[in-house]
Formats: sequence, structure tokens, C-alpha cells
Amino acid sequence: MTGRSGAAAFAPALVLLAVFAFMVWANLVTPLWGDDYCRITSPDAVRPFVVAWHDYFAWSGRFFVFAITYFVMAVGRAWSMVPFDVLNALVFLALIGNVRALARLAAGLPRETRADPLAVAVEMAFVFLLLWWLPRDVAEVALWKTGAVNYLWAMTGELWVLRRMLAPPRAGQGWTVPVAFLVATFLESLSAMMSLLLAGLCLLRWRRREPVPLLPAAAHLAGTLVVALAPGNFARAGVLARSPPLDRLAGVFGNLGSLFDAYWLPAVGVVAWAYASGGAGVATDGWRVLRAGRGWLFVVLALVYMASLLGVPRAALAARACFPASVFLVCYLTALFLRRPAPDASAPKLAAVLALLSAAHLAVVVPHLRALARIDAAWAADPQLRQGPAAQAVLPLVRVGGRTLYARKDRFFEGLTPDPANFINRCYAQAMGVGSVVARPQ
Repeated sequence: MTGRSGAAAFAPALVLLAVFAFMVWANLVTPLWGDDYCRITSPDAVRPFVVAWHDYFAWSGRFFVFAITYFVMAVGRAWSMVPFDVLNALVFLALIGNVRALARLAAGLPRETRADPLAVAVEMAFVFLLLWWLPRDVAEVALWKTGAVNYLWAMTGELWVLRRMLAPPRAGQGWTVPVAFLVATFLESLSAMMSLLLAGLCLLRWRRREPVPLLPAAAHLAGTLVVALAPGNFARAGVLARSPPLDRLAGVFGNLGSLFDAYWLPAVGVVAWAYASGGAGVATDGWRVLRAGRGWLFVVLALVYMASLLGVPRAALAARACFPASVFLVCYLTALFLRRPAPDASAPKLAAVLALLSAAHLAVVVPHLRALARIDAAWAADPQLRQGPAAQAVLPLVRVGGRTLYARKDRFFEGLTPDPANFINRCYAQAMGVGSVVARPQ
């Protein structure tokens, strides 16, 4: 234990417990927004899958994503949501583990046997902060119910499959095949890229005369075809505005720029300080240190993924679609951080720095999420919503950041509009059991 107190042995568990508690609270306090209300169905075990099957032919190929969200929304909107909130928090923890494991592999670090617990805890805390602050709008992809299943679960599953494919063959890997198929049906652009990556990995291992994980790769490709060739994708494309190549390029370029904002500076600062405090500056090995072993490949994956978005019409290119690219960049920064000199000796100082950053994180995020919860609670408490199907409810118009639709970092808000025909208003009215809902300034 490198001379540290026995209490330090529990540091990784304490970090994970703190992250889990925060994520459960954040999930619990995050209201349903927009699409969540649209997916509320009757609470039975069959109907969610029936509706998802209809959507597969009429709107989107993400059958399992829609089935899960329809099922979650069907069981209720109060305490029955708690199991989903807990599960979603666990998925976020799994993402932290996947990022760190893949970054260690890319960084060329040996298998952990007697790792210093405090250093491990520091790395977990670092990954958590990166995953929260580096994506452009983490609340939309990790807390919003519909967005979490679409993006957080997809990215976590894809990285898990990649971990299993890169690991030496061993007994008990049979679950990789069905999981590979399932996660490949979640997000079209990410699925297609990962299928190509897994195919390339199989080819590389075949040329090296190593065991080829052919079945998981084939299962993943099958899932990609199921989601990409769905009739619903073509039906949806028919109602979207035309998007010529230059228009799509402008959309992707705009989102590429949004991957780099001021929140990256503290992350880069922590990495640079980790090298300096470890007794070796970043310039010690010249530019080679920035390669992070093979960590630079994550940057390539991020760029390839962004390029794959050129196949998405600009009207469907929301900022949340960039989440996988952000996670790949987090993997790169993590690999760079893991290769810091004297990781055990620098752990106490880094722990203090990350503790301060975590306190700042809570100081910003907690008020934001509570404010959003108060907006939803104020609407739901309005007596007009208890006047039955004939009621024409008029609720206060609320804007966040000057908008009724706001997605930025830790805040995601999909508010009611002045148009009663807007899908958000219609879904909210149906969920509340009233004839219509309109929002107006008061």
C-alpha cells in the first residue's frame, strides 16, 4: 500500500459511491421533458413493444431504444421511475469503468495487480469530471430519460463490447454475442463506425494468426443492419428538410467546434499539472508524450465518428449526437493522464485538486438541476391540470437561457410553448389528461 493508511484502501470505493449517490440524485431530480411525455403509454408489458414495432416502420430503426423508453414511461412518473434512475446511474458508473479500462489498454500500462488505491481513486474521479464537463450537453444524454437510453446506454455498451473484443479470449464470453447485437441497434452512426472497427480488429488478428472474435463482430454487424435499414429511417427522412452535402458539412463543422469550449481548459490544466508535479514536464519527451502510447487513436475515432455524421440530415443533427466523439476525446485525455510520471507519489496532490473541482462541480450543478425541477413542479401543481379532458390549460411561459428549448452542459430543458399544436404541448396535455396546454407570459 506504499506506506499509506489502511483507510486509503477504500478510496476507489468511496469515489464510486459518491459518484453513484450524485448520479442517483441527479436522475431523481431531473423532470420528464418533451419526448418523455410523448412516450407515456398504458402500463402493461406488451404495449410498449407493440408501439416500438410500429415506430420501426414509421419513424426510426431504434426498436430496442424505443421499447425500453416506452416501457419505462408506461410504468409511471413518480416512485416507479426510481428503478430506472438507479439503473441509469449504474450505467454511468459502467461508462467510467469502460473509459478507464480502454485508456489503460491504449496507454500501454500493465495489468493492475498491486495498484495504489489512492491513485486509482484519483483516476476514477478524473474520468467522472471529464465525462460530465467535456460533452457539450451532458444532461441531455445522461439525465434526460429518452436521451440517456439513446446515447449514454449506447456509448457504454459499445465501449464494453470493444473491451471484450480486445481482451484475450477466455471462458464466459458468450454474453458478448447477444450484447453486441443489442447495443448495435441503439445509435446508427456509432453502430456503423464500431462495426467497421470490429471488422478491422478481426482482420488484424487473423493476419497475426491470433484467435478471431468473429461471432461478436458478426452479431454487431447484424445489429447495425437492423437499425440502419429500418423502414422507419426512410419514412422519417421523407419528412425532413432537404440537406445537400454542403449543408450537412456546415452542420457537422458547427458541432465539431462545439466540442472545444472553455470547460476543456481545467481538464488540460489538470493533465499538465499532473506531469509537472510528478517530476517531469510535458516537454520531457517532446511531442511523443502527447501520443499517450496508442491513446492518439481515440482522437482518430472521434474524428471518424464526426465524419460519419455527414450522413445525417442537418435538421436531425442535434448537439447530443456528438456525445460519442466527446467520450472518445475523454478516453484520449484519460490515457494521457494515466501515463503521468510518478502516479503514486502525485496522488495526494491530485486528490486535493480534484476534490476542489468536485466541490465547484456541485456548486454549479445542484442549483441548476433544482431550478429545472422547480419549473416542472410549478406546472404540475397548477389546478387547471385537474379539471379533466375538457380543460384548456394556460400555464406560465418559462424560458431557460432565453429559450423554451435549451441544451447546454448540465441543463436540459424542453419547455411548453405558446403553440398548443406543438408536439411538446400536445404530449404534455395528453399525459396530464387535459384537452390542451398553452404557455403564455404572465
